[in-house]
Amino acid sequence: MYWSLRNAYQEKQSLNNIQSRLREEPSDFNDLTVLGGFLDNHDNNRFLNINKDWTSLKNALSYLLFARWIPIIYYGTEQAYAGGKDPDNRESLWPNYNIQHLMFEFISQVLKFRKSLGDDLIESEQKEKWSDDQFYAFTRGSGEKVLIATTNQGSGSSVQRPIPNLPYSDGTVLQNILDANDKITCNQGKVTISIQNGQPKIYHSLSFSSPTENDRKGG
Repeated sequence: MYWSLRNAYQEKQSLNNIQSRLREEPSDFNDLTVLGGFLDNHDNNRFLNINKDWTSLKNALSYLLFARWIPIIYYGTEQAYAGGKDPDNRESLWPNYNIQHLMFEFISQVLKFRKSLGDDLIESEQKEKWSDDQFYAFTRGSGEKVLIATTNQGSGSSVQRPIPNLPYSDGTVLQNILDANDKITCNQGKVTISIQNGQPKIYHSLSFSSPTENDRKGG
């Protein structure tokens, strides 16, 4: 899956590569939940070395952190390190470690929400809801309470898709944890997701209580 994610989000190849790889994996592994997933490592150029768009990395991270496996963040990704081949991808973290770095804050916010889901997330299925060249969406959690939507088109892009076959009752409101003003309403098992400026979306049903802004900041 490492190369499928890199090819899809980093090089803007079809996001259907993820769908294809997910269909292959059950025949390769007995238990997909114990696999580790990562984007950066010490053997290859960092994600941002090849694609310098932070928005593309955020989309890839949104998939990574909610897919049904054990997510691994290679040090320095949270500082937007962009080193090339070894040893350039083993940059010193000190004195560059910055908890106010925008990428650090993004990862921290997503991880705090993920942690708040607890075993409900870990024990849930990953259900694909949409896959095409530019857009990939899936759900996690009991009742599919979390809906993750990503694109590989990067900063400045706009993508809209109608997401069908959702288990929510009519009138259910979902809120984007990355933007509290971004809310969508389910009608007849469908929502429409509009991505602006290439930003990923991580929606949750408002019947589920997510961390407050104060929680995200460690208050």
